[in-house]
Amino acid sequence: MVSDVVGVVLAGGQSRRMGRDKARLEVAGRSLAARALDALSAVCRDVVLSGGGSELLVDLDYPVIADRQLGQGPLAGLEAALAYAQGRAVLVLACDLPRVDRLVLERLIASVGDTAALNSAAAEARAWVGSRNGRLQPLCGLYSPHCLSLVTSRLERGDLAVHSLLAAIETVAVEYDDLAVDPFLNVNTPAELRAAGGAV
Repeated sequence: MVSDVVGVVLAGGQSRRMGRDKARLEVAGRSLAARALDALSAVCRDVVLSGGGSELLVDLDYPVIADRQLGQGPLAGLEAALAYAQGRAVLVLACDLPRVDRLVLERLIASVGDTAALNSAAAEARAWVGSRNGRLQPLCGLYSPHCLSLVTSRLERGDLAVHSLLAAIETVAVEYDDLAVDPFLNVNTPAELRAAGGAV
C-alpha cells in the first residue's frame, strides 16, 4: 500500500447515456462508486471521491472534493484531484470501470517503480495509464503532481480531452492484453451494465 499516491474515484459524470447517476448503480451488490473505492483503498492510504459535491455520495464515508471548474468533464476531476493531493501523485479511477480491481491497480503502481520519486521537484509531468488492444484508458491512470499546471491551462483554453493531455506529456501504456477478461469494460448504457453483471 502506498502513502505517496492519492487514490481518487472520479464519480462526477452526468450519465447522459445511462439516464441516471452511474455512481449509485450496482454490480454484485455494490455500487459502482463503492467498488472503485474498494479497489483504490486496497492500494492507497489516502482515498477521496471527486464527485462535484453530489449529495448521493455523502453516505460512502469518504471525503468528497468538488471540481474547481464545473461542468468540464473528467479533466476537471483530474485537476481537482491533483490540487487536493498537494504535491503527491494521484491514481484516478472512473467509477464506471467496475472490473478494475486491486490487481489491476497494483500493476499500474508497479510499472512506476519508485512512486516517491514522482513527487520530487526534479520530476516531470508524466502519466502511466492502463491499455488493452492498443487503446489507452486515461481514467485508470497514475499522474505525477507536475501535471497540474498543464491540466489547468488546458481547461482554461477549453481543451477538455484527456487523451489530448496524454499526447502532450510522457505517457507510459501499461498493458493488460494478457488478461482473459477486459478489465476496462466501461459502463455507459444499460446494456453495458448488464454485461458487467449489474441489474438495470
